[in-house]
Amino acid sequence: MDQLSRSDLARLGAVTANAQEGINIFNHGVECERRGNWSAARDAFTRVANMGVRYVSARSALNLGILLEEQWRDLAGARRAYEWAASLGRDTDVAAGADLLLGNVYALQGDGNAAFRAFRRAYESGVPSVMPKAIFAIGMFYENVGDPRGARLSYEAAIEAGDPSIASRATARLRAL
Repeated sequence: MDQLSRSDLARLGAVTANAQEGINIFNHGVECERRGNWSAARDAFTRVANMGVRYVSARSALNLGILLEEQWRDLAGARRAYEWAASLGRDTDVAAGADLLLGNVYALQGDGNAAFRAFRRAYESGVPSVMPKAIFAIGMFYENVGDPRGARLSYEAAIEAGDPSIASRATARLRAL
């Protein structure tokens, strides 16, 4: 994950002394993560998420979830962190990304209905970097539950969403229907 700056938060009207402290700790967590110091990164992201500074806390909870999922294979912990990120960052790009990752975790845990709802929230967010992945995931859901019409419509929307890698995957899934 990239570091945060004051200008990131200024865009969102969230610059306060507490936010600056959160940015500093978040950036420390990113540096720890880059160095492979997973425990220190986890601690930094958890601390910032608990600060309650909306955007920076949401980004920290999102990073925490990614760290728990990728480094510790802790799906339950990642799920809680993504849920936390989505609630802290509601109406931001962070919530959309958290919902997308949350949908993946729900699917891995066998909760298809919760996965579908999370993917739908991610798609409905309107965040351009998230929408193609979310609608593709919705297509996979429909395909897995035996709804070829829903899958087809979702894959067609994924192709039109503008992400070439997702479009090629959606085209391949359409051919397989």
